[in-house]
Amino acid sequence: MRTLFVFVFSLLACAALHAQGENWRWAYQAPDSIEIDWRYYYQAERIVFKDKKSQLYGYIDTTGRLILPAVYQDLPNSIYPSWHATARQAGKWGIIDHNLQWVSPPQYEAIQSIWLVGDDISIATFRIAVKIKGKWGVLNGEGKYTVEPIYDEMHPPYFHQPFAAKKGDKWGLIDAAGKTILPFDYFRPPYYVDKNLRFVPKPGMLLPEGEEEPNQWFEEEVPYALADATGKPLSDFLYNFYTSVSPQNGLICVRKGKGGKYGYINTRGKEIIAPQYVSAFDFGDGVACVQIDDEKYILIDPKGKQISNLILEELFWSYKKKGFAKQGGKWGVLSSKGKWILQPTFDEEPWIATDGLRYAPKDGKYGYINAKDYTWRIKPQYEKCEAFDEGI
Repeated sequence: MRTLFVFVFSLLACAALHAQGENWRWAYQAPDSIEIDWRYYYQAERIVFKDKKSQLYGYIDTTGRLILPAVYQDLPNSIYPSWHATARQAGKWGIIDHNLQWVSPPQYEAIQSIWLVGDDISIATFRIAVKIKGKWGVLNGEGKYTVEPIYDEMHPPYFHQPFAAKKGDKWGLIDAAGKTILPFDYFRPPYYVDKNLRFVPKPGMLLPEGEEEPNQWFEEEVPYALADATGKPLSDFLYNFYTSVSPQNGLICVRKGKGGKYGYINTRGKEIIAPQYVSAFDFGDGVACVQIDDEKYILIDPKGKQISNLILEELFWSYKKKGFAKQGGKWGVLSSKGKWILQPTFDEEPWIATDGLRYAPKDGKYGYINAKDYTWRIKPQYEKCEAFDEGI
């Protein structure tokens, strides 16, 4: 029975790949007047094309039938039913839904990150920062303001958390409803760590003449301190970069000084693992990935002790008690104890987990492995493959 299942599954995969191959051939034979980004062709019921003469974008379907004329300066490659996307027309940005209807028509001078205000991906949790008449505000999935456009600059979050906004020449923290979380007292943007912690810039630090507005991370020239929810410093102003979305194992990854090394402080601002790494990442599952020189990575525990004797060429931790690691030019799966779950055999990191599968290359051929236990579902046999989408 198991053999029959694998056989049928393989036939379905082959059929899907064959269908994708047909689509790719059509894309290559598209009229000379249009240009298609075939990288996204396999996964969409509508495909973005560019009119070479006007340099504008529209949509066609997989047969070449026109869905939307080329009248847009920008269009997304795909829009999901539970989500919105942005499009630009006549120099202005707007928001469109899955049916290509305007949720908010083109009127904005600029847009920033789309993010969620909840755990579910849905229209109700959709938020986006927009700029209109020189001021920034936040829209929800209905195209209505949750934060009125009264700010001179914003650093919207990637996750559901308060973020930096600027009024006049001062920065503070607000949430997605516009509530002030940290007063507008800073010449540089403060950063939200969690409900109890912030990072705040050294008082009086001005933007150097000729320097552009700061990015969404710490600026190299400006020292920051860990602070409590009111902005009161808990540490000295020593740190120029931090990477934690939220403290894991009670530790926050920081960089000390301009161009300095990475280490870890605790939630009281005390240095626990001295800055010594070329780069470092958050803790998860009791381990962190750190880089000890240009091409060497190791795992450490919350005391800074190396876990196992493995020296790795690359390492990506998934925070599910396992991660992908590269050794000897091949990729494998590593446990949080530094033991190989799957010996390095992949040509590349197994990528994109959809429908319980990841596609993975081995010995120049692609196949599919189970996302949970990394066993082969469809053995390597294809020249090219992509992620499954709803079973195909």
